[in-house]
Amino acid sequence: MTERACRVFRSPGGRAAARVVVCLLVIFAAGCELSAQADSSVPVADARAPAWTTDLDARLPRLMRRFGVPGLQVIVLTGGTPVWRAAYGEADPATARPMRLDTPMRVESISKPVTAWGVMRLVQTGQLALDDTVSHRLSAGVLSADVPAFTVRQLLAHTAGVGLGDFAARFPPAGPVPTVAEQVVREFAMPWVPGAGFHYSDTGYLLLELLVEEVTGERFADRLAREVLAPLGMDRATFDLTPALARDLAVAHSLRGEPIAPYVYPGRGSGGLIATAEDVARWLGASADGAPRPVLTDASVRVLHAPVTVPDALFRLVADGYALGHFTETLSDGRAAVWHGGQGFGWMTHAHLVPTTGDGIVLLANSQRAWPLFARVLAEWSRAIGVAPVGMARVRWGTPAAWSASGLAVVVALAVAITRPASRRRAAMRLAAALSILAGVGWAATRDYLFVFSVIPDVIGWVAAALLTLAVALMVSAWRGVRGASRGWSVAVALVVGVLAPMSADAQTTDARMASHWTAPVAATIEVRHQLATPVTQARSGPYEEATITVWRATTFLPWVHRGGRTTIAGRLAASRHELADRPEGSRAFRNRCVSWQTTVSHARSFGRTICSRGFA
Repeated sequence: MTERACRVFRSPGGRAAARVVVCLLVIFAAGCELSAQADSSVPVADARAPAWTTDLDARLPRLMRRFGVPGLQVIVLTGGTPVWRAAYGEADPATARPMRLDTPMRVESISKPVTAWGVMRLVQTGQLALDDTVSHRLSAGVLSADVPAFTVRQLLAHTAGVGLGDFAARFPPAGPVPTVAEQVVREFAMPWVPGAGFHYSDTGYLLLELLVEEVTGERFADRLAREVLAPLGMDRATFDLTPALARDLAVAHSLRGEPIAPYVYPGRGSGGLIATAEDVARWLGASADGAPRPVLTDASVRVLHAPVTVPDALFRLVADGYALGHFTETLSDGRAAVWHGGQGFGWMTHAHLVPTTGDGIVLLANSQRAWPLFARVLAEWSRAIGVAPVGMARVRWGTPAAWSASGLAVVVALAVAITRPASRRRAAMRLAAALSILAGVGWAATRDYLFVFSVIPDVIGWVAAALLTLAVALMVSAWRGVRGASRGWSVAVALVVGVLAPMSADAQTTDARMASHWTAPVAATIEVRHQLATPVTQARSGPYEEATITVWRATTFLPWVHRGGRTTIAGRLAASRHELADRPEGSRAFRNRCVSWQTTVSHARSFGRTICSRGFA
């Protein structure tokens, strides 16, 4: 662009000065654009930026590579004001679009405390009371007449007894999407008595969204945009995902590292807020003591931050209490902190604040693999403000715990494989245990999300391998109890189980650029992580320049021992999936899935077969 502009003014005479001026202006403009892009991944700090952020800046890219997190936004606050900002990685790895501080992200359940601000604004203006009975303020038909009474305060604190709800209810932005009322009617349940204890509920915040609309006569998104987001200066924050915003939105990534298309929930109050880290930091800073109060008074903020219940189950490991829309904890030096995190399909977020000093941190990632990374950053932030690591930093214990459990499972597997059950009843029990483990691992492998996957995304494959090893060992031991194989063969089988049984899985996405024209059918070969070349068949016509090929493989060895150890059968079961999705808009993705097995009997004869299914998605 710069050279072209300069060539236009290559003419003799008095226009030489004009040429120089214009070229300099063009070069300056291009340089400004390039520097702006470069600054998007360079930390922005002021004079109050703490020294520890220098080390954090060096560590974060390594942590992102370790845990497979494509993009990250981080902001550190002191005195309620951002003093260090940074964006790392890519908003969309498929197009190499960099993550910037102004890239919009889904903040998921950080929406809840923002919704709480909107509800408290109505309380502050006298349009609502915290102890109002919700069913009395909603239109008929949303809640049945026999539903036990619960209050606005109880919904805000997750003590209304309302069930969690369908957190997997996701829809394409273009629709059709159920209304909030339709979704509430569909998923509403009350497994607990109101006021009996803490039970986290997305449905409860959908009811609060409906309540805001009933009281004000406005759309929830419009009301909060005017009364909360705009006054706080959250300029890019919104509860509405427009087509233009969907294009700018960072691309989410699942626990398997797969990109997730943009989606919306039926409701907004529970997890529908879209914002940048700077937007979240402005709301967080406004929550600090002594901060300007354009939305809520000091008294209203204190009510929101005051603990009213004790979390249950796993929440108790990371929080001391829950207030109105905020988790709470007492730090090691006695100060109180408030926080909230969020996670959805492909997203992970966190915001933490010490209100008395305004120390805070915001973390937004476009990956569900980010929790261990967040935990390590929160531990460093805690030490930097002079306290022991906050509760959410305990997530980092998950990885060593998983390694220990995996090692123990392998040791138990070896011990089990070389012992013979004392009776056929015990052999049957071991077989039942093996089948239970296999069923559990198989079921977990089909889930889009399980809590434990987010805690240990980097070692979940090894945990599965250890469990499968234990399952095979139990099967071998059960067989010995029934068939009476010799100890010599048992030792050999134990070695096979310990070395070969773990399932090895590998997933890799590779960009394949091919300067050729493809016609049906044409085969391409892609080498992934030094594995043997994988054939991928693409049936299409027309030019083909760029593709994304995802290869997934899993292999497991299944040994058996016959009576007396005279015959062995060592089976190898392999499964693979090749997904080829070409980039040009409107094209179709090709899928190739294969399952193969090979069996060797007495190390003499081999036979096997491969079955593949191919077709367009």
